[in-house]
Amino acid sequence: MATEFQRCKTEWTPPCEKPRCDHGWTTRYREPGGRSGKQREKSFRTKREAVAFGTKMEADKDAGTYLDPSRGKILVRDLVPNWLDDRVLLEDTKHNYKTFFEMWIEPVIGRRMIGTIRRTDAQKLINAMIEGGLSAKTINDRMALVGSFFRWCINDQRMSEHPCIDLRLPRMAGQAVNDDDIPDLDQIHALEEHMPEITKLGIWLMSGLGLRSAEAWGFSEDCVREDTVRIYQQASRKANNPDFMHPLVPLKHRAAGEYRDIPFGTVIGDKIAAHIDRHGVWERSGTGLLIPHHRADGRTVLYTSSTIAHWWAKASKAAGLVDHEGKPLFHPHGLRHFFASTALTNLVPIHEVSRWLGHKSIKTTVDVYGHLVPASGSRFRIAMDNALSQPQLQLAA
Repeated sequence: MATEFQRCKTEWTPPCEKPRCDHGWTTRYREPGGRSGKQREKSFRTKREAVAFGTKMEADKDAGTYLDPSRGKILVRDLVPNWLDDRVLLEDTKHNYKTFFEMWIEPVIGRRMIGTIRRTDAQKLINAMIEGGLSAKTINDRMALVGSFFRWCINDQRMSEHPCIDLRLPRMAGQAVNDDDIPDLDQIHALEEHMPEITKLGIWLMSGLGLRSAEAWGFSEDCVREDTVRIYQQASRKANNPDFMHPLVPLKHRAAGEYRDIPFGTVIGDKIAAHIDRHGVWERSGTGLLIPHHRADGRTVLYTSSTIAHWWAKASKAAGLVDHEGKPLFHPHGLRHFFASTALTNLVPIHEVSRWLGHKSIKTTVDVYGHLVPASGSRFRIAMDNALSQPQLQLAA
């Protein structure tokens, strides 16, 4: 059992004779394991604090939740690399997480011992992100990531309580896509007309197949099946670096080897075939890539979402699709919105659209595009009337 004592009474020479002195108190206890458990001591200012600590240590041992205090004596910033290495992440995702922790976590709690982090510290982090101008959605998403880090620390016996419980998070606006963010077909044609010739196919892969930008630039000849495309790779954010050994990486939310199949019609099939006839393919990483970036310095690399942004801005300006500040009216992601909205307004089931888009969860698809699904009230009434109007079968007596 834990014991509480004053060193001034037991170890000083001569001992303190005051019955109620202001000298500190010490709690002596053992780690789990009975007499073989390591003996530890912790000092406190008051007897009440010492008794409370000793009671908690004994209760934790009985409940099997005891944590070695020394395991919490490591800086938050020193644990982050271990947490990242312990997760199965794409290179781009790991870089994104690492950058976030360096920019936002380290200045607020990075130099704190993990065992000292409390709910108030997590709230300070949220407040710092609000003051830093991050959107409510970004803050909510990032705090889910921070929560994952703290759960890992708890499982690694670095801390006992999760500090992200009952936090005051900013309220998020609805995630539904705004109709103004979806280009129509004439606007897509105008953008395509002013894009570099070899990138024009990417415009149609995004708008006609719903590919993400990085997936379009990693599209290869072997993706094409009879009436579907099999998407299994995307361009890395470092793909435009000719010295980078792995320009192609697995899909977002997917492990290496996983894929998704998307049906295509005659228009997309003809555009892919015409592109190959005109430009051929670029053999790289064991596959024939369709949209290489032939740079002015003579080197050939892959386009990435960041490098294509330059050409997208120029095409938007040439097509007159810019706002009063000269910024593009649409983001390349708007082409995926066109794909999803076209499918849903034509009564394609939303669970299939979700699968073709490669969303991690159908909830994402419903939250972003659910309002585009035509109302079903009239169709339901007709179907139910027909079902309830069936003639009754006459059973033989």
